[in-house]
Amino acid sequence: MQAIKNNQGMMTQLVAIAYGPDGDDFYKRIVYVLDIIGANTAVKAIWASLCTGGPMKTFGISANFRKFRGDKEAKYRSFVSQPLPRLTHYHIVPGPRPDADYFVITALTAESRESALYDVLRLYTPLPVLPGWGPTLFELGLGHQYGLITELDVVGMDWAYRIEAIGWDAIIDEAAKAGQITVAEASDG
Repeated sequence: MQAIKNNQGMMTQLVAIAYGPDGDDFYKRIVYVLDIIGANTAVKAIWASLCTGGPMKTFGISANFRKFRGDKEAKYRSFVSQPLPRLTHYHIVPGPRPDADYFVITALTAESRESALYDVLRLYTPLPVLPGWGPTLFELGLGHQYGLITELDVVGMDWAYRIEAIGWDAIIDEAAKAGQITVAEASDG
């Protein structure tokens, strides 16, 4: 069984998690997405630890030796359900907002990574984007030249990425100039 536990000893079952490096410390990770299920009190305690940046430990995944914490600045949003009596399920993600430093896209919340990037850019940046640009912008953002997309480590989902909020104007400008993305001309008739 996979589980996550906070410093107060509260533990829940870990359904899915997306995490990435926490600075230069090899033994620390930031949790970006957390999907947990358990007793209501325990689930709320883990959610509170995540929101305050409190340390947590995982069990049953390859990163068990690392310390996990939430991002205090992320303004997490939780989606709550109660699949069975006395069991609460929380799917916790950073709430997207226009002033965010980053956004997170996952296989649990989007059909594809390219369409998820398009939705983020369309909804949360002032940049004009078209749906067909998703694959090109995703590959450019993931590349080392720009570094605006970071692949996150995942358990319980196929993929998750951290999308930086700033820097997309340069990618769009350069891709348009290079002919990698285009705007289709409307016919006159």
